[in-house]
Amino acid sequence: MTDVPLLLPLLAGELREAVFRGDGLVLVQWRAGSTPALEQALGARVQGHLPGSSHTLSLLDGPLGPAETIVVPNLAAKLALSGAVLAGTMDGNQPALAVNGFGGGRSVSMAFDPGVTAQDPAAASLRGLF
Repeated sequence: MTDVPLLLPLLAGELREAVFRGDGLVLVQWRAGSTPALEQALGARVQGHLPGSSHTLSLLDGPLGPAETIVVPNLAAKLALSGAVLAGTMDGNQPALAVNGFGGGRSVSMAFDPGVTAQDPAAASLRGLF
């Protein structure tokens, strides 16, 4: 496993082109910092973190499924949207989940860690996002 900042410069162009051709891309980044090489394909960027280690995700009725509320027991950040469609907010009103059409494909930006144990009450709902 490698860290995103080390990997992205090598693969960003390939990832952008794959999405433009019709593939999908899911970027999971819950630490502050941005991914400028992918912002065009994502239509969003991470802009700051949210304090605490447990957050409430409000999934909006739309491209990723019906509206629901999920408690995410992990770290989270907030998104700044630049063309993407808001798909979910954290802790009331902070953008944390977005979908963007890019060329023939689609990308999803998740500004939270969706990894939970199978026994966690949020596990099934978080798996449904993928």
